[in-house]
Amino acid sequence: VPFVLGTHFTMINYDPTLPLQQKKDDPSPEFTLYDEVKAIQTENQYSSAHVIFNKSNMGTCEKNQHWFYEKMVFEKNPLDWHFSGHSHRAGVYGVKRECGTYPNQDTLKVSYANDPGLESKALPTGTRFVVSSSAGPIGTQNLQGEFVKVKKWLTGKIEPGEFNNWLLRPPSGSFVDCAGSGSVEQIKTVRSPFNEKPRLCVILDYLTVMNPGKEVVPFQFISARRTSPDLPFANEIGFKISESMLELQCLKLEEMKICVFTAGGDSKNASTSSDKWNTLDIGNGVNQATHIITLSEDNIQELEKYLVAPPTQTELNEFEKAKFTELEAQMKDEQGKSAEDAKKESKEMRKEEERGYWSSRKEMPVKRVLQAFCMIPLTAPSIAGKDDLNCDDPWVFPLEIGILETTEAEKLRSGLLAQVAPPNTDYFQRPYGERGEVPDWWFRAKFFSKKYPW
Repeated sequence: VPFVLGTHFTMINYDPTLPLQQKKDDPSPEFTLYDEVKAIQTENQYSSAHVIFNKSNMGTCEKNQHWFYEKMVFEKNPLDWHFSGHSHRAGVYGVKRECGTYPNQDTLKVSYANDPGLESKALPTGTRFVVSSSAGPIGTQNLQGEFVKVKKWLTGKIEPGEFNNWLLRPPSGSFVDCAGSGSVEQIKTVRSPFNEKPRLCVILDYLTVMNPGKEVVPFQFISARRTSPDLPFANEIGFKISESMLELQCLKLEEMKICVFTAGGDSKNASTSSDKWNTLDIGNGVNQATHIITLSEDNIQELEKYLVAPPTQTELNEFEKAKFTELEAQMKDEQGKSAEDAKKESKEMRKEEERGYWSSRKEMPVKRVLQAFCMIPLTAPSIAGKDDLNCDDPWVFPLEIGILETTEAEKLRSGLLAQVAPPNTDYFQRPYGERGEVPDWWFRAKFFSKKYPW
């Protein structure tokens, strides 16, 4: 009869940044066994220091670890299976022991780690630690550092970066034949009408939002330049693409589009029936060798039509006042807060937005498009588990497109004489901070007021 133990917490579980598949020249992940808490978690990925938690046993119990492994894993009649969950990251682990210099300070090395839902491998001997993913929310995995690879400054090698746990997995569980063949299989949802397939566009957006400005951001616009002073807007848009995206080839940049909103009448008025979204194909101007997108003459002429004067500061102030007055009312009515507490909390939230409507700069633009989005179609990356990803939905994210007037101070800072300095600075980028992640409430309130409270 198999000897089986189940706990919610894990006994072996890798930190999200640690890939299950280690390279041959990497040391085996390890940790020292104690029966009492001795220290806090270490930041060292492969620490051999005497700590109870590190990146090999994240989320385990705090006490009696040495007793558990001594009596239930390495005795003559050991535990056959240990089942757990907790981390929402599937894995099967095997361990071996190295005796320590002092009593009760043995080191446990992880000798086997694999996800049976992504790769079929012979199971380890001894106790098998099975961690199941999540049966409800989307699970996560980091098999080989699939979505984040960076170039290490010391070696120049492309290696997994710091946010690797973005290989999202469908809801799943484990089917284990404990008494028979000893096989471990993953059971996962495959109901196509339901939204249970993890979306590649969500993975890419999380990487972008969590790592602004870093090498691991999958794709970002970085510059806008006019090759001629006679042009009304920049015709060369520079972009940056991460090493992992170059390797995975899942971005169909040649089919990239931007969607720009235009108001039917005066842009300062509320919505009209003639408001519309306009699509511009810019993918045919992508040069992946130079990382430049050349906008066609038609593209620039279209953009020039969509560039309008921004909302005045008075309009923004009125909107902000109405927005937070409504917010205070909601706090009182729906959350039962006192008028004083609601006003205080609303004031704190307003401070978070003091960077202004144009989040990435302090100046108001001379002209800008009312609202714009970039849309990049996707294709399946060459990784284990690609069949479990929804790659049909394009990656869509907001854009800021506009023109800033170059001030005299900026001309002096750039070392240019006033007569030769460009009169304007064009920008074409994803907004930083909140406006790059959530709806543009001023725009929504102005043109879609019937669908939103302010």
